[in-house]
Amino acid sequence: MGCTTRSPARAIWSRSPAGNSSSPTSAPPNSPRISVAIGQAATDVDIALLHEVTEDFAAYLSEVTDGDLAAATPCALWTVEDLYHHMVDLNLRFARAVGHPPPPPRECLPRETIYRDSARHAAHALARANGSAPRDAFESHLTNTVVHTWDLAQAIRIDFDPPWPDVLDIALNCVRRTQPRADGEGWAFLPCGSAMEEILVRSGRAWI
Repeated sequence: MGCTTRSPARAIWSRSPAGNSSSPTSAPPNSPRISVAIGQAATDVDIALLHEVTEDFAAYLSEVTDGDLAAATPCALWTVEDLYHHMVDLNLRFARAVGHPPPPPRECLPRETIYRDSARHAAHALARANGSAPRDAFESHLTNTVVHTWDLAQAIRIDFDPPWPDVLDIALNCVRRTQPRADGEGWAFLPCGSAMEEILVRSGRAWI
C-alpha cells in the first residue's frame, strides 16, 4: 500500500496481525452467520459483528498520539482528528436514525473511550429497535466502519488486519449495491485480488 509499518506500543489486536497464518478464517464460535435478506429488519443481525468492527477501530484509535492528529488520511482533505470526530458522529447519528437518540458524548476522556461509548450507543440502539431498523442502514454503518478503520491504519502506518469473512461479505455486497460496475458507459472496476481490495476500490480509496 506504499506505507511503512509502525509497531504498536502495545498489542492492539484481538486476532493475530495480518499475514499471520494463525488468524481466524471464520466468525467467532458464538457468532452465527447472518441469514437476513436485504430489506428485512435488522433485528436478526448478529450484533457481535458490529461490536467486532467498532472494537477494531477503537484498537487502532488507541495507538493515535497527539502528533498523529494532523496526519493526512486516504479521505480527501481529512486529517486523523477529522476522521476520529466523524466516526464518533457516525455512531451517534446511526443511533438517532434507528430511533434511540444517545446522550451527548462525554468530554475530557481518552479518544478511544469516547469512541467506544458512541459505538455502544449504536449497538444498543440497533438491538432496541425491535424490527424497525432497516437492514441496509446496518450494512452501510458496518461498511463505513470497516473502510474508515483501513483509513486510520494507513494514516498512522500500522498494518491493517482485515475483519472476519462474514463482515467482508456484508461490506462487499453493500458497496456492490451502492457502487455497481458500469458496463459500456461511465467507469468500471478492474479485477481485484481480494474482497477487501474491491471494497476499497469501490469506496474510492486512493492509497491502494
